[in-house]
Amino acid sequence: MYLDEHERRIEVPKHRGLGQIDGTHGLEIREHGIEVYPQTIPEHDNRTFDPELISTGHEPLDGLLGGGIERGTVSFISGPTGIGKSTTGAQILSGIVEDGGTALGYLFEESIDQFVHRSETLGLPISEMQAQGSLGLTETEPLLRSAEEFDQYVLDQVDENSPDAVFIDGLSGYKISLQGNDQRLVRRLHGLTRVLKNHGIAVIITDEADRLTGIPEATSTNTSYIADNIVFLSYVEVDGELDRAIGVVKKRLGDFDSRFHRFAIESGDGLVIEGPFDNVRGIMQGSSTYRVPDESHQTTDHS
Repeated sequence: MYLDEHERRIEVPKHRGLGQIDGTHGLEIREHGIEVYPQTIPEHDNRTFDPELISTGHEPLDGLLGGGIERGTVSFISGPTGIGKSTTGAQILSGIVEDGGTALGYLFEESIDQFVHRSETLGLPISEMQAQGSLGLTETEPLLRSAEEFDQYVLDQVDENSPDAVFIDGLSGYKISLQGNDQRLVRRLHGLTRVLKNHGIAVIITDEADRLTGIPEATSTNTSYIADNIVFLSYVEVDGELDRAIGVVKKRLGDFDSRFHRFAIESGDGLVIEGPFDNVRGIMQGSSTYRVPDESHQTTDHS
């Protein structure tokens, strides 16, 4: 047992006869004693992968995603601060529940009251879904809980509730709970998402891009290989005015609309996706220019 970057860790170098889980594990000292949280290590799963599409409940967003997101996949919603990542995630949760599914959400960046209030001003009946038991929300303070403890809490709730989707709002908060480097974040997140995928759960994660404009990374900490789908939101300058763009930059299974579309977040209507930026290029650089129309394809297949 030792202190690693202000975090208590425990390691079992050798356990004769039975073996041990290699590496370090989370350890917390509480009033009632010591709690140990092993690393989340996915086991081999023999279940057949069923790429059933789940609708987001938002027809234009489904259109961008080629019909929706699949069970057993990980979807990142990436973009700069204030662009609408959490709102997009809330829209997907709401759509899944309204279609008869269930979901769990873990909030690293705001309280449950704030999340519910903001969502309902946008027309999403989150509190009603909570009251019905179809949506469970947990407010998570990253400095009070190690990543392993968080993982164990999530998996216990998954075993108890069998949700169709799990929403992690704030990858930066998850990283704070690790109190480690990006490489450690990737390993821990890979373990958690792999276990959830093996349960056939659609995982949705919001991730903050480092730049408001300019050429961005698809994800903030080299976690893009974990993502089956990446929805990218960006600010863009068009004719001297600031606009918002939404597009799908990765979909591992099937076709998707490869064009960036204008979007807005409106009171009472929530996520409003408008038409594509026709004959415009440079969206991801943050400053657009017009191009000569051509016969370019509108869908991409990365299967």
